[in-house]
Amino acid sequence: MTEPGRAQRAHGGRGATPAERPRSARIEARAHNGVPALLLHGHAIPLVGVDLVSETTAEETTVAAAEVSLFRLCGVSLGWLGIGQFDYSELEARLSRIEAAAPSANVIVQIAVDAPDWWLAANPLEAAQFAAEKGAPAPFASWASRRWRNEAGNALGRLMLHMNALGWSERCLGFHLLAGERGEWQLPEPARQPDVSSRMAEQFRAFCREKYRRNPGVLKKAWGDVRPDFDGITCPTSFERNKSDFGIFRDPMRSRRVLDYFEALAGEQCAAALHFCGVVKRVSEGAMLGGVSFGTLFDNAVGPEAGHPYPEPVFDSELVDFVANMGFRSGVPLLRAPAGSLMLREKLLFHTPAGPQTSATAAALALTNRAGVFLPASTPAPVLKGAFR
Repeated sequence: MTEPGRAQRAHGGRGATPAERPRSARIEARAHNGVPALLLHGHAIPLVGVDLVSETTAEETTVAAAEVSLFRLCGVSLGWLGIGQFDYSELEARLSRIEAAAPSANVIVQIAVDAPDWWLAANPLEAAQFAAEKGAPAPFASWASRRWRNEAGNALGRLMLHMNALGWSERCLGFHLLAGERGEWQLPEPARQPDVSSRMAEQFRAFCREKYRRNPGVLKKAWGDVRPDFDGITCPTSFERNKSDFGIFRDPMRSRRVLDYFEALAGEQCAAALHFCGVVKRVSEGAMLGGVSFGTLFDNAVGPEAGHPYPEPVFDSELVDFVANMGFRSGVPLLRAPAGSLMLREKLLFHTPAGPQTSATAAALALTNRAGVFLPASTPAPVLKGAFR
């Protein structure tokens, strides 16, 4: 267990990000009549949206017939092609089609903020590295990379300003931010044991300095080792990560160094997600919602590198208004998020059907758990209209 407050300080929780702003009165995600709700100009709107994933006009035409007022624009690119190079032509075309099909529609933009290939090639020290392959570089940025956070965050802010210039500042309600495996802020390829990069090692050392109050004696006592000092701290090797103390269990005293590392890794995972939510709040001056896919309880890979071991900083932060998680790939009619915890924090939860799950089942599941739902544009109009009830 961590000391009270330490996880939030280390992971960028409530009060840790200067970009936080009071929520705008235009759009709010808060409790209404005892349940989480989305309020637009003070009026609750149905928590039913339609996913638009195609670049053709077919989907926009379909949802226009169903009188849906909330779209999630999926698969949007940052349009970040190189240093100082941006292309928003695809986004502009999609927004134009939506406006033509449903002039009163509101959108939530789903956008991935992963580092593009050209950026990773230009910044190899910012990439994650795999412990299982003796530091081999990974094809994704380290959660601990400040350069990735800042430069991709700037690209996100630039896209937001471009949408404002196109006249969408009032009709874009927020951004659903994706990164990592399935867009769920999980480390890709966890079996290869990321991340032992130099950036993660730097943040592991910073984490230990704060946790052990910059006192080498406290560090040595906690780790049961007279050798470590803060400057010499490194990420655990693959052997150390695989080692247990009692069967499959780790002793929290004997394995304190490894456990501290995984706590620091989870802290960087949370801090990265919160950084981009902070960009949404800062650029919109608090007028737009920020959301992530986070806190997936099931259907994850196995191992401490997978999942979200410490989701509380994200759930607690004022920067995060909603969580939108996909369902089970098998179609099992269960949510992959802690609905009760999110409700206590007045966060919206959106469910998205996956696998063979039908839109009708997804809508019923969301309604049962007082959650919202994003349905595919292929959903029959009667089902869409029924979901509003």
